[in-house]
Amino acid sequence: MTSRERIDAVFRGQQPDKIPVDLSSRSTAIEIEAYDRLKKHLGIGGPTRRYLRDHAVLDQQVIDLFQIDTEFVRSFSEEMYRTEGAGDIVFRDEWGTDWRKSVGGHYFELDNRLYGNMTLEEIQWPETIVSSEQLDEMALQARRLCSETDRAVFCDYVGPCVFERSWYLRGLDDFLMELLTEEAFAHAYMERITDLQIAAYAQIIDAFGDSIEGFFVIDDIAMQSGPMVSPDTYRSMIKPYHKRIFDFLHRHDKRIIYHSCGSIIRLIPDLLEVGIDALNPLQLSADHMDPVQLKQEFGRDLVFWGGGCSTQSTLAFGSAQDVRDEVLHRMDILARDGGYVFAAEHCIQPGTPVDNILALFDTVNSL
Repeated sequence: MTSRERIDAVFRGQQPDKIPVDLSSRSTAIEIEAYDRLKKHLGIGGPTRRYLRDHAVLDQQVIDLFQIDTEFVRSFSEEMYRTEGAGDIVFRDEWGTDWRKSVGGHYFELDNRLYGNMTLEEIQWPETIVSSEQLDEMALQARRLCSETDRAVFCDYVGPCVFERSWYLRGLDDFLMELLTEEAFAHAYMERITDLQIAAYAQIIDAFGDSIEGFFVIDDIAMQSGPMVSPDTYRSMIKPYHKRIFDFLHRHDKRIIYHSCGSIIRLIPDLLEVGIDALNPLQLSADHMDPVQLKQEFGRDLVFWGGGCSTQSTLAFGSAQDVRDEVLHRMDILARDGGYVFAAEHCIQPGTPVDNILALFDTVNSL
């Protein structure tokens, strides 16, 4: 099978010739610090390109070595980064939200609340969240990847969906309060964000939809212990907008890989109702995320994309043998009878030992 056929088989409920492998999206990436050490170990020269804060763009040698089956189309330029003060790096995303990586730190943290406490009338909404220049760039990427490689091509540019984008712009604490106390405002606000996101998806589909399999949609609605909002609040306040967006994507025959970290098991039935095709990152280290239960209850209806090894513990702090053992154990459960794409529980973090990264992919590709 080619990579594209392998991924397609997974979504069709068929058993592929081997477990498909991903190390490509904005939620299954490798961070630059870890990647640069990996490149040095492998003798790969040249500067590392980055995207979306501190994710590394993979070199072809790494794609080939790790037998990666996926590619993701996106547009993030170096012009989105600037240096401030004593060396802080600030990344400004496509909505105008700033993310700051302080000197000595590992991560970019949210640095402003663009819409703060504004009323709907005070917010100056963007006309579009994807420019014609970005569409042209991504269309070239997508067509090249579709014609010159056999890997499965997805797009993750729009990225954060309605809930996550809402609090990025307004602040998490304030927006969670507004979901409960200012329902009319929250609905009107999310409606406007949903309109802009559907318009962006429409532009992308018109420009190069025939070259991609689907979209990676990011909307973290869970934390380590459980959902960030109650199931009732999800159903009344967020689910209608997920349904609007996912219905639009399915009308255009695009698959939806939905990303939410954390203990999301209580919301999986609702997510299936609104039409997700795959769930990522399958954070089995979160509470109640038992792989046996997940596979038994949802494995017939849902592709699991991730969960291959804990990035919080084993991959970052265990031995190479610990990594091998965890991958083998989890694959015995998750990859049985298909319906599975391999990735770690999230992005490979700064400080992750090179030997552990090599063991991660050596083990899954040996199965």
